Amino acid sequence: MSTSIHALVIQPHGLGASGVRRISPSLANLQKLVGGYIEPIYGYRDPSGLLLTWPTTVIYVNEEAKIHLAPDNLPATALWWHLDPQAAGRSILAGPAVVLGLGAGNDDTEHPVPDHVRAAFTALTNGCDPRYAGDPIRDHYVHSAAAGR
Repeated sequence: MSTSIHALVIQPHGLGASGVRRISPSLANLQKLVGGYIEPIYGYRDPSGLLLTWPTTVIYVNEEAKIHLAPDNLPATALWWHLDPQAAGRSILAGPAVVLGLGAGNDDTEHPVPDHVRAAFTALTNGCDPRYAGDPIRDHYVHSAAAGR
């Protein structure tokens, strides 16, 4: 594994502090980024939009964030619900979140955050439907409709 990879770091207090960063995926660094013991939350959507039976994405959060009354992380929650629709409405993520990709099949090592996850996060933060992220025709239509054009 390389010493650093691109991760999507999502802060609960405003999107300005959130974004793709180059990080070390070591346990110690992930714990530092989320502020405590890590808990993996999985996403199952692949780049084509299909839901798979194995995870394609991992979102690391602090497993004790709610106990410590960390603020809700609504952008990370919306991304999680997009990546795993069965999770929608069941819980809300709290505190900082770190999003990485996972390998296919038996390769459970962390990989850089996938492009389709970046695109979905960008769509969500712009008020667009993440199912159309990366599709320029649908994305233009959605942006035009949202702007009243």
